[in-house]
Amino acid sequence: MKDSRNLARIIINRRQGQVPLLDFEAGEKVKENRLVSALAEGKETTRNQLVRTLYDQPSAKNDNAFRQLHSRVFGKLLNHLYFLDHSDPRFSVSRRYQLECLDLLHKGLILYQEGASALSARVCASCMAKAMDDGFTAYAIEAAQQLRTIYAEMQEVKKFRAVVKDLERLQGLRRLEEQAEAIYAEARLARTGPVARLATLLATLKLHLEQVRQLHAEAQTPATADLYYRMQMIYLEQSGDYQGIIDLALEAEHQLARGQFNAHRFDVRFNLFMRMYAYLLTQQPEKGLEVASEAEKHFHPTAVNWMYFEEHRLLLALHAGQFDLARRVVQRAHLSPVFERQNKRAQQRWELFGAYLDFVRPSGKPSAARRRELGRLALMMPEYSRDKCGLNVAILIGQVLYFLREQDAEAVVLRVESLRKYRLRHLREPTNQRTRLFLRLLQLISDEQFDPVRCAERAGPFLQQLANTPPPGEAFAEVEIIPYPLLWGIILEHLRTSPPVLKLVPDATA
Repeated sequence: MKDSRNLARIIINRRQGQVPLLDFEAGEKVKENRLVSALAEGKETTRNQLVRTLYDQPSAKNDNAFRQLHSRVFGKLLNHLYFLDHSDPRFSVSRRYQLECLDLLHKGLILYQEGASALSARVCASCMAKAMDDGFTAYAIEAAQQLRTIYAEMQEVKKFRAVVKDLERLQGLRRLEEQAEAIYAEARLARTGPVARLATLLATLKLHLEQVRQLHAEAQTPATADLYYRMQMIYLEQSGDYQGIIDLALEAEHQLARGQFNAHRFDVRFNLFMRMYAYLLTQQPEKGLEVASEAEKHFHPTAVNWMYFEEHRLLLALHAGQFDLARRVVQRAHLSPVFERQNKRAQQRWELFGAYLDFVRPSGKPSAARRRELGRLALMMPEYSRDKCGLNVAILIGQVLYFLREQDAEAVVLRVESLRKYRLRHLREPTNQRTRLFLRLLQLISDEQFDPVRCAERAGPFLQQLANTPPPGEAFAEVEIIPYPLLWGIILEHLRTSPPVLKLVPDATA
């Protein structure tokens, strides 16, 4: 009971006069709770709107009161981060164990500073054991360092010598982990660079992979195991070996079942997502959708990676020709509370996907507002389009689709000619073969004056070459939002049912 009495005295003597947390039980009668509700709902988006909601009308006095209220509420919201529920299995499995270690470390430090050294040693020892079991070497080191200080003060010679020995071993492992983390970070950073940098990535990536393998062979910690696994994924992805990704992911699941991966560190969500992604790139969208159905229960709708998961499920649905499912995914995505938290590029991708979907499967006659929005997308080049890879080609193709739908023959011809020049200028690498072939198909629309029969007759050789050309590695990939052969078939059907027309311009000399 001695430790309990010490803890009780610390809390009684050192507690704050007012608990720095929100009292949610008090309901909406408390302004703090009303502000939190308004912020969470997001209906009032400006400061003045929030002042009106809370104080009826804006004024200098109310504005000052709001500023103080907001500052106080913001601080209390930060304090509530200590009490979030991390037990939901749809979040990263390592999160709860990492935060348990951090929580024990925090408590151990506070107890030591309050003079409860014996109790602090117990808590820090628990932290160190848990961190070592779960592979959080950095936290194990901090706990061991605190134990070293406590045992020295308490003259616990045997325990002191033991923890010093453990600390030296842990610090050696951590140095290996940090080297592996640095290499992995460099590999991830290189993937997002410009095309010229991406083209040189494969030349060094194999060396990086071997370096991480050697570091893991020496360290044998859960952290290095995870890094080596992810580095293998990056290498396979960048080299275009998508079947290798599927095989590696399935083998990792078997290793997890056999206990060869630490279950507290292995991210099942990442594994399932990589399988989805690989099935998309190996043109097996039906299998990818099966994995997506399995993976959905592992992704929380409020998690930051939920939208990325939904984005790939949408692409799988589009590639499988399941356009009704794709429509439901788009509608659900726009209703998601995390949609607005995406960066600008991610939101523009969803706009582009929606524009493609409107072409292949219109949801009735578009409203005037939707027509204006589609026109804006067709005429603007989003910020990510300046690089000559990724979605740039998809945007240019999307412009052709928009003007086909508008039955504007002159605009279609103009865009097709622009694509011809673009193909000759920017798509010379062998890795751009699929895109070059599809742009040649689009050229037929102009060459054959929108005649679907002649377009279909001349398309045969290009379609055969497309069938024989696999997708390139991720480092060079252009995004086929809808597979080129499927999209070409939809375009031909559009030419049959709604061919573009030339707008007659009055002859000024008549």
